[in-house]
Amino acid sequence: MGVIPEYQKKGIDGALYYESLVRAAKHGIMQGEASWILEDNMMMNRGAETMNGKIYKKYRIYDIEI
Repeated sequence: MGVIPEYQKKGIDGALYYESLVRAAKHGIMQGEASWILEDNMMMNRGAETMNGKIYKKYRIYDIEI
């Protein structure tokens, strides 16, 4: 969500999710996408699950020394 570390795990993300959903619904938008969430980003994936999000893609970063 781009929340700076000192404010993480304090409910700021929940407030941003809520406001986004409420404001989108006022305009008839009932779906959205939260793209580029890495599969090991537990905080973002937990937020998506809380809102009944559906995982339909997985993003991974592979590393190789050249």
